[in-house]
Amino acid sequence: MPATRLTLELTESALIRNQRTAAEAMKQIHGLGCRLSIDDFGTGYSPYTYLRQFSFHELKIDRSFVRRIHSDDGDRRIVRSLVELAHAFGMHAVAEGVEDKESLGALRALGCDLAQGWHVSAALAPDDFARWCLARRDAATKRRTATAQP
Repeated sequence: MPATRLTLELTESALIRNQRTAAEAMKQIHGLGCRLSIDDFGTGYSPYTYLRQFSFHELKIDRSFVRRIHSDDGDRRIVRSLVELAHAFGMHAVAEGVEDKESLGALRALGCDLAQGWHVSAALAPDDFARWCLARRDAATKRRTATAQP
């Protein structure tokens, strides 16, 4: 697989432990062409510093903010702000812990780019994941074909 197709996740806590080592490792990872994602965003001590200091491709919004997005105004405002923050820094916003259709709909309405969670798929072994991807691709191709026909 080409390195450009690989995204590595780093948690805020990993960055806190040794920023100098993390910065050097991230520079090497970028040099390989891999993408970087900051995981559990908003649950640590100084997240904005990391956005300025490191070059991430994704900001992963922690499930604790996503869980009640369709029923709690405070969580919805936090998620909206984090999505906008990610976009302001040129990153994709990824929501973790998406467990139902209502949450996915609320995230789409807020402009969230990607979602992870049981509503999307359970955790899969590599071979099962490959089959899942192929099935989704085939289903999308069928939908496009069906809508393109008169």
